[in-house]
Amino acid sequence: MPRFKKDALTPDTYSVPDATGKKRRLIVYTDADVNHLAQRFRDMQTAGLAVPVAWEHQDEAKPDEEDEVKQRLSQKLADRARLTRGYLEEAVLEGKTLGFNMEVPDEQDARQFEKVRYVSPEIVTDWVDGRGHLWPGKSITHLAVTSRPVQPGQGRPERLSLPDNVVRLSLADRL
Repeated sequence: MPRFKKDALTPDTYSVPDATGKKRRLIVYTDADVNHLAQRFRDMQTAGLAVPVAWEHQDEAKPDEEDEVKQRLSQKLADRARLTRGYLEEAVLEGKTLGFNMEVPDEQDARQFEKVRYVSPEIVTDWVDGRGHLWPGKSITHLAVTSRPVQPGQGRPERLSLPDNVVRLSLADRL
């Protein structure tokens, strides 16, 4: 099963689109925020929550006429499941940068992830999980694979496992 290590968030000031997508606002993530998000991920994992890796961000359904809302919500839930490509396994702090080890079970998805290269965490403040538990402060609720990240200078995904179709009969890989 393909596994990767990928940097996801470095302390900095970022210019992000507002809810309308027409204006931009500045968001600051500090060293303390990055450390908090790493610990929060560990706490969520201990609580049995799985944080997905998805193709692009998965928006919530928007208010509309009732029949259209039901149809869009149903499609949105199907898309969310279909567009989920794996799960985060471990938070990794390297210097000031938060990264994750993750699994991407399908080899074709793993190759596409290597081509796209970049990620964008969705960070929600005061998130409530499916059990009704409030997670105060900031939480990463999914990691989107995206070709247009706000954070510049991201590294490539580092494959931690060989593709399923590769066998190496050498001990040199293990040094």
